[in-house]
Amino acid sequence: MKAKRKNQLEGHKGPLYILSSFGDRLLSGGSDRRIVEWDLSKEEGGVLANSAAAIISLLYLKDQALLLVGQMEGGVHVVDLKERKEIKYLKGHENYIFDIKYHPDKEELIFASGDGSFSVWSAKSFERLFHQDLSQQKLRKMELSADRSELLICRGDGIISRFNTEDYSESGQIKGKAGFNVARFSPDGQTILAGDKEAHLHSIEVHSGEIQKSLPAHYWPIYDLQFSPSGEYFATASRDKTIKIWDPAELKVLERIEGRAYGAHSHSVNALLWIDDQHLISTGDDGMVKQWQIDA
Repeated sequence: MKAKRKNQLEGHKGPLYILSSFGDRLLSGGSDRRIVEWDLSKEEGGVLANSAAAIISLLYLKDQALLLVGQMEGGVHVVDLKERKEIKYLKGHENYIFDIKYHPDKEELIFASGDGSFSVWSAKSFERLFHQDLSQQKLRKMELSADRSELLICRGDGIISRFNTEDYSESGQIKGKAGFNVARFSPDGQTILAGDKEAHLHSIEVHSGEIQKSLPAHYWPIYDLQFSPSGEYFATASRDKTIKIWDPAELKVLERIEGRAYGAHSHSVNALLWIDDQHLISTGDDGMVKQWQIDA
């Protein structure tokens, strides 16, 4: 496998923390408080919206034409994209909104916060339906199972909490030695892959919740992990400035993207987004959005 940089999108003025698909376009956000909309075919971008605080998370709801913007002060702005205006401000947390998920069957929004709690909101009335304190440390990324019956929440105290989304009762815990930043279900639903603050990658059996294998995957914390659309590969992003492409079956590195020879990131890599199996988007603390062509 070989990766090469296809293009580099510049326009932000500070570290970036999040990428989101936006129809056939791309959104990015971060410390400069701007959401930039990118047309990848033209390698052009423009400011879609401005924010009063650093942008930590984004979620685009296509059917509702809504954009949710999670910020560092613990609030979520709901933007009506047809009217191009904010229609709601949801304030249920006191710290960073690190992740936002949508449960389409229940029409519910789920927020994970740096204050150690998560909350559930109606996507129709925008009322808060549920709130629970989980940890004295930050909650990072969440993950819904393919059938949306289970929710994973990564905790800074070395636990991945498992919740039944029917009533948000905790059904179990996966316990590690370091804080978890990200966890993803494998496409076949049999494995959970998780990255932690000590740069380890863990393979976890879904039903038992037992860690089957752990390996040092990076030099610094793993901030994101994303499967390619086919599930044939997955990619990890790290504070160590690198992106790695992996074989899921063998947990073997197929390609390592780093350094000047690749035109890679000069600082922490914070977020990844696959366009298709041949194209991966990345962003991070250097303020750049980079598109990679992945040739098997």
